[in-house]
Amino acid sequence: MLAYSPLGSAQLGNLFLTHLRRAGELNRAAFDFPVRDARIGHMDLPQTPSLCPQCHQPVPPEWYFCANCGKNLREKPPSTAWLMQIGLYLLSVFLPPLGLWPGMKYLRSSHAPARRVGIIVAVLTAISFVVSLMIFERWLSNAVQQASNTLSGFGGF
Repeated sequence: MLAYSPLGSAQLGNLFLTHLRRAGELNRAAFDFPVRDARIGHMDLPQTPSLCPQCHQPVPPEWYFCANCGKNLREKPPSTAWLMQIGLYLLSVFLPPLGLWPGMKYLRSSHAPARRVGIIVAVLTAISFVVSLMIFERWLSNAVQQASNTLSGFGGF
């Protein structure tokens, strides 16, 4: 009876071939053929799983955690869900300086969609900050003008 595995059939086949190659039972050149990954829909070369640095078990390269010991293998990219994007964009527009903090986190990501979100957040923050400064400058000049008019009415201060 087969046990449940979170790996797909193509990944299990690659894992099996990798173990057999390591044992020296198969000629590596004879089994290097493209494997169709049904989830992606294109041909990929077989990937050899890397080893977990903590428990030394084989782990597929696309995993973020080791299934055996739970060790964090690589950092998960920031969320690019539409609700998260809307929240980031609103933060950037209504609280301009605070939009830079999550924007920089997204800009530093190696994940292309997250980097795109980071660029949009940074641009929105910059535009909103410039508009806020312009509004503040107009308000301040109006306040100075009103104060000047009020003081001039009290005897020419």
